Amino acid sequence: TNPYIRDLRNIPLIFKDADTFSTLPANRGWRPLVTASLAIDYAIAKGLKPGYFQASDFAWFLVQLCLMFALFRHILDFAVPAGNSNRYIALFATALYGVHPAIAETVNYIIQRGDIYSTLAVIAGLLLYIRWPGRRRQGLYLIPVALGLLSKPPALVFPAILFVYLLLFEDVRPLRALARCMPALLLSIGLGALSGAMTPKSYDPGAWPAHDYRITQPLVALRYFRNFFLPLQLSADTDHIAETSVFHGYAWLGVLFVIAIVAVAIYCGRRRPLRPIAFGIYWYILALLPTSIFPLAEIENDHRMYFPFVGLVLSLVYAAAL
Repeated sequence: TNPYIRDLRNIPLIFKDADTFSTLPANRGWRPLVTASLAIDYAIAKGLKPGYFQASDFAWFLVQLCLMFALFRHILDFAVPAGNSNRYIALFATALYGVHPAIAETVNYIIQRGDIYSTLAVIAGLLLYIRWPGRRRQGLYLIPVALGLLSKPPALVFPAILFVYLLLFEDVRPLRALARCMPALLLSIGLGALSGAMTPKSYDPGAWPAHDYRITQPLVALRYFRNFFLPLQLSADTDHIAETSVFHGYAWLGVLFVIAIVAVAIYCGRRRPLRPIAFGIYWYILALLPTSIFPLAEIENDHRMYFPFVGLVLSLVYAAAL
């Protein structure tokens, strides 16, 4: 029912006015690249024909998988130089991600294409930074990151992922790594602030109380982890409720889980052959932070696994290969 996607001449307005995102005032967030892409698909399809929109999502998904393979291959080659099996481990990890039911949930969910765009943007930005070190000062790696930030907020964690990469794989000291991340950090802060300013006052995520929402998120991280192995409870609307105390329900189990995987990441980060495991765990945690810190209407959502699972599949497949 969104009239703004039915005419390509509305694209300049889409970038200026968040009211163009949805006919529902409470849902009007500022994600101009998502809305603009819907307008382009509408023009190609000459109407609301779902197959065209899904084909568009799937095409970008395939691009993401290609870039994931290249990124995984580079990280594995660092850990085990000239390892004959690195290409197969990277390929298997990418393929497993590509056919995972939780990932399919997101790719098929047309309006959540922002997850595809923002995840693709983070992978592309990191890969550009890695593969062309001589061009880092030119900031070319920030172009896909900026596009991701115009698609969905989780791309805000790119500077943190870059920071972890520098510590683990380029053996850069923390302060120097922070200095190298400063351009990405400033970009994220700037576009994050712009997104907040562009979001209309009518936007209402219908959030739970902040305290209850946040103390439940470690348990949600555990549930997502379980879904990687047993994706038996996928749902567009899980109706999971927030806990009121860390000691209520199984919230405490989530806290123990987070402590445990951080401990594993620290241990693996100190040993070069195990650093891909550490990097994947840190990716998983960092990718969950935006939806864990800012209270939303749903305690958990299947499409929130899309970005974190990039790191998780690398960690688990590489660990299994070892």
